[in-house]
Amino acid sequence: IAAALVVCFAFALVACNNNAKPETMTDADFEALYSFANATSNSQSYRNVTTFVTHTADGDVTEQETCGIYTNNTSRTITIDTVLTAADGTVTKTYYIYGLYQGRTVEAEAEFVGDAELPSSSTYSNTSSLAESQVIAKSSALRAVNDIINLKNYDIISATVINYGDGKYDYEISYGTDDSGQANASIVAHVENEKLISATVTQGDVSYTATYEFNIGSKTVPSKPDWFKQYPAPED
Repeated sequence: IAAALVVCFAFALVACNNNAKPETMTDADFEALYSFANATSNSQSYRNVTTFVTHTADGDVTEQETCGIYTNNTSRTITIDTVLTAADGTVTKTYYIYGLYQGRTVEAEAEFVGDAELPSSSTYSNTSSLAESQVIAKSSALRAVNDIINLKNYDIISATVINYGDGKYDYEISYGTDDSGQANASIVAHVENEKLISATVTQGDVSYTATYEFNIGSKTVPSKPDWFKQYPAPED
């Protein structure tokens, strides 16, 4: 569905600009795409939603991760909320937050399984040794950005770009990750205002769609009592 939406959006833009036609990507086009991806990763405040679909013998496994990076003057707060739907329909939800509370770096996480009203686990701790970059790296926030930049390491089978003007581009790239000389992966990406806005990536049995929203504001980290008020720790 997400891939179809990206394609439909591209067609809608074409309808608005009949002069915009797919062109084979040049080295300069690839460098521009890498620059747009890097601009996204260097943004101070953004929200990323990445939805993975993995095809298994038992059915599809879906994971949606929402990562919010909020700017608070000299610090940033990071939230990572995940909804995992197993092949049997079981849903697990995880809520995570990282940032400064009264000058100390803390992280907190709570997990809900199925229809439970109370979390199966809930933690809140000081974590001065955990760097902001490590938290972002363990999320999916930059998965699409990194996959685009890593195109440099693969054989490009086909690649087209549509330049609609006003800083809007659509890219469609097929590439090979082995020595077969055949395409076994693809990326469809949309860029606006020199930043990556969305990407749909397919690699083997896994496909995902990532979207980005910028300048999402600030967010404070709750106190320990407030966290456990919202997410009570299970009793022993």
